[in-house]
Amino acid sequence: NNAVRREHRDDLRELLESGLTQFDCIPLADTLAKAGVPCAPIQDIGQSLSHPHTAHREMVVSIGDDYTGIASPIKLSRTPATYRLEPPKLGGK
Repeated sequence: NNAVRREHRDDLRELLESGLTQFDCIPLADTLAKAGVPCAPIQDIGQSLSHPHTAHREMVVSIGDDYTGIASPIKLSRTPATYRLEPPKLGGK
């Protein structure tokens, strides 16, 4: 139960991490998804921007000359998301 998992969180994390290192990420995610486990491989920004599903869902947004990122996954027909300002730079304003 959750109380026991919380009590042994560090031990459980160590066991899971050591067990999961035996697998390649994408094949493991595919196997788990086919078994009904909600999951996905963790991707960096470059991988996310170049993923075919990202392009299919029109999820790439460019703002100004310097910013390209992931758009909102929420697609509303009458009030779609708009992107007017790029997010602040890391450590900046």
